[in-house]
Parts: sequence; C-alpha cells; structure tokens
Amino acid sequence: MEDILYLTEGIELGKTPKFMKHFMKEITSDKKTPIQFFINSSGGAVADGLGMASMIMNSKREIQATVIGSCYSAATFLLLASHKKYCYKYSEFMFHGAQCWMGWEKAQGVLDHKERFEETEKMIKKFYKSRLNPETFKKVMKAYKSGREWYFYGDEALKLGIVDKIL
Repeated sequence: MEDILYLTEGIELGKTPKFMKHFMKEITSDKKTPIQFFINSSGGAVADGLGMASMIMNSKREIQATVIGSCYSAATFLLLASHKKYCYKYSEFMFHGAQCWMGWEKAQGVLDHKERFEETEKMIKKFYKSRLNPETFKKVMKAYKSGREWYFYGDEALKLGIVDKIL
C-alpha cells in the first residue's frame, strides 16, 4: 500500500511537528512504494519550504504530489521538487516575490535584513530556474519582479508545465 502525506497548513517547521515527523519517517524509509503527497497550503517560510524541497529531491522514494486545493508561495517549492506532479482542474496556484517582516528594527537591523533578503531572493530564483522550463521561469520572474501575486488554476498549471497531469 502507498503511504500518504497531507500538508493542509502553512509551511513553518516549528509549527507542524506532527506533519514533519511523518514526513521525515516516510521520505527516509527504504520502502519501494511511492509516497502520495497531497498539498493544500498557503505557503509559509522560505527557508523551511526550500529545506523541505531539498529533502524531497533527495528522497529515497518517489514522491507523487497532488494539489487538492491551493498551492501558494513556498508550497510551490514542495510541488516542484516532487517527482510527479498532479492537480485538479480547480486547484489554485500562486507565485509572488519574496516578502519579509522586520518588526521594530533599528537601522542596522534593517540593513542586515536587506542583505539577508537579497540572498534569499537569489536562492528562490535559483530554485525556480532549476525546476521550471525557461518560458515558465520568465513568467514567474515577471510576477516576482512586479510585486504582484500571480494566481491561476489547473489548466494553466498544465500548460506551463508546473504539473504533469490534471486528475
């Protein structure tokens, strides 16, 4: 029997211990069956999303991701890292530029965050470039640079090569 993972919350490792425990157990398992990974997430922390994407890409097991609702922001990292990618006709996707909240920082803290933010943006762009076809990468970068959120549904995700098949 295939193993199943459900991500139905934001991506923040410290806030999803139950999911992460199951996730770590399954992707490091020596089982030969694929993992069915269902995604319905508004995204979350970039570092956590890219970290989980790296784990998926290095998984010993094939991961078959299916978007069952929304796949926004950092959740796109997990989908794109998966070996097979599916969605439904009305599954919704969203890409946007990196965002950060600095709180009540002093001037030096703002400058430090700016450097860190620029490095984070480079990592995001590098990841997308490695996982998307050139035409789709350009479209994602256009949305990224515009500062706007880019939403679309399953049919468009299939045309863009983000998913392999609509279920």
